[in-house]
Amino acid sequence: MEVANPIYDAVFKYLMEDDRVARTILSALLKKAVTSVEMRPHEYSNSLDEILSIFNQSQTNADTNEHTIFIDEARYAEEDAEMQRILRRLLMAAVSSDIRQDMNVEDEYYSYLEQKETEVMMKDRIIAQQDAQLSEKDAQLSQKEAQLRASIRLLLDAGLSPEKVSESLAVDIDRIRST
Repeated sequence: MEVANPIYDAVFKYLMEDDRVARTILSALLKKAVTSVEMRPHEYSNSLDEILSIFNQSQTNADTNEHTIFIDEARYAEEDAEMQRILRRLLMAAVSSDIRQDMNVEDEYYSYLEQKETEVMMKDRIIAQQDAQLSEKDAQLSQKEAQLRASIRLLLDAGLSPEKVSESLAVDIDRIRST
């Protein structure tokens, strides 16, 4: 049996619109009765693993259509009314054009988000590279600045006038005087 893939928000929401299905799934997920929904006492025939097995993504038809998954009907006992109701609900979602359209929209949305995330990661990588280059250039500039100050100090200490040092090193006279 091919049913709608419940990993999609649209399909999951569709499941949750059916009160009985919602209670069954939520109860299984929480491993206790859902307090906001009135539940009649009954014995759970489905284990958490059995109910959640319908979410197993290894059952998707990735080669053809990720919107549906293959469910082996024989795996679930026909006397298990709750599981049969969930499966019927998923089957109805699979044939609903509105649900299929919603799944397509979700695919486009997530694809767009992945694309933007990739772009951000690439830009972050470029920024990190540019930051590293700027740091290296800052270090080089600082080193050259220190060498220039040392050269100015040496020439002044050797008795050259600030004007002569300015002319020799092609440095503004005010800078020479401030060193």
